[in-house]
Amino acid sequence: MNIYRLIFTILAMVMALQSQAAGPPAAMKFLDGYFDNDPDAALTVVMGKPLKEYSLDEYRGLTLKYSQEKALKIEEAVIKDSQEAVDKEMSYRGGKLYYAFLTLPSGRDGKNRYLFYLNQTLAKGDKVILIYMCGKASAEKIRKLIKK
Repeated sequence: MNIYRLIFTILAMVMALQSQAAGPPAAMKFLDGYFDNDPDAALTVVMGKPLKEYSLDEYRGLTLKYSQEKALKIEEAVIKDSQEAVDKEMSYRGGKLYYAFLTLPSGRDGKNRYLFYLNQTLAKGDKVILIYMCGKASAEKIRKLIKK
């Protein structure tokens, strides 16, 4: 009887780990061609060697001239991603998400994954910024990079 309980426990643990395996964040679709034909959007993708000094393997950054409809879609995706985050720092202004820095679950490759969001329009700016970074960099190192 105990062997069955042990097998069941092991199977349950394996299934739980598989269900927690990190897939792409919901906000990733906005960093992967979603706004390619939008003149108000600028997407920057950097991979590999240029990022090595930052202990990163991938950087995707979107800067979007504010549009309420577009900003709301991105905000909803970031909030959804925050529910899966292992660590998060978020700030709201007037009921809208102003800032988010999320540490996402590590990918299957064990790399650290981060998502940064800033709605500058809530502080008299005119842009929405979304950044995804992946690599070995610590959250503290990423925070320092963002503040530069």
